[in-house]
Amino acid sequence: MSRNVRFDVAKGIAILAVITIHVTGNRSRQIAVEGSQFWWWLRYINLAAAFAVPCFLLISAWLWTISLERKSDLWEFVKTRFVSLAHPYLLWSLIYITFRTRAGTSELWPSLSRIGFELSFGKSAYHLYFMVLIAQLIIIVPLFAWIFKRFKFSFWAMIAFTVAFEFVVLTIQKQTHLVVSFGSFALGYAPVLLPAIWYGLNPARLESLVDPLNLLNPKHKEVLESKLGEGVPRKMAFMQQMGLWILSFFACLAYFAVHSRLLDKQPLDGLHVQFSNIIYTSSIAWLVVVLSLTLPFHRLVETGLAWLGKNSLAIYLAHPAFLVVLTSPSVSRLLPKGYINVPIVWCGTVLISCGFALAVEKMGLNGILFGQWRRKPPVPPTENPVPAS
Repeated sequence: MSRNVRFDVAKGIAILAVITIHVTGNRSRQIAVEGSQFWWWLRYINLAAAFAVPCFLLISAWLWTISLERKSDLWEFVKTRFVSLAHPYLLWSLIYITFRTRAGTSELWPSLSRIGFELSFGKSAYHLYFMVLIAQLIIIVPLFAWIFKRFKFSFWAMIAFTVAFEFVVLTIQKQTHLVVSFGSFALGYAPVLLPAIWYGLNPARLESLVDPLNLLNPKHKEVLESKLGEGVPRKMAFMQQMGLWILSFFACLAYFAVHSRLLDKQPLDGLHVQFSNIIYTSSIAWLVVVLSLTLPFHRLVETGLAWLGKNSLAIYLAHPAFLVVLTSPSVSRLLPKGYINVPIVWCGTVLISCGFALAVEKMGLNGILFGQWRRKPPVPPTENPVPAS
């Protein structure tokens, strides 16, 4: 079965955004003076890239739903994904606990209760919460796939349900603080997860998203294209996306307005901040995925981003360790200061992480380190923007 190349492209964009978040966050703390113009630029770039994790969740929920529907074997679905996630998560949690202990950031090996808490919420390292979020999809995807099929949700019914569900989740959390670490709670990302599951159940909608004429039968489609020209599908697809573009634009304005006040240490309602975060990150994540599915990419760009997406797990898990090395005192003194420092550290982190992923792949260690025992097919350029399901 061929890979979903255009989904890999979206994952490639998302993994670059993840590295951007971590590099700018590190540099804003270590080399920028708080409140300076340099610091504000770093914080804004950091905020802009916050769509990365929702983007990964969106793609995982979408593709997992397609896989579940194809095989129709719930036990096999749960078992396969649990094993494939538990292996790398536990291994890399152990690596990072050992790394921080040996590096002196923790005086002693953490207690068993502390380790249990860290494993439950992905706190062994600051980025491992993502693995906990993905693990929760093992329950969320089958549950909401069943709900959408059982009650035959239309597109707009699904949207209304998603909005109401997210509002209820946020309200309960605000009133009760039921979840200790809300960022590690996947249902807080309902605006990316639930529509993705719905699209996974309705593959024809994906084809119409890329080319609206696919809703017609082949004969009518051919006649319409001959009359209106080949550029018509792309124009129609763009018109379909207008609502998403408008939502993303206003979400962006609200998000940066809220966080500008927050960075300026002005008092804000926590629910207001959460709503701005969710609307911005969800709309931009959807925009990235939709554009990855519909835009005509240069073959070199598409192949490069798809390779990053194919190896995104290796890059995601390992890159914080390389960032620590690049920003350590012994290396930092060799690097130029000021604005140029940020792109140098960013490029270094990307290149070393990619080199690591390539080396692991060539040595056949993907199974041991990342639980990816099956060799992934290569990522060829494609002229068909509709990913294989």
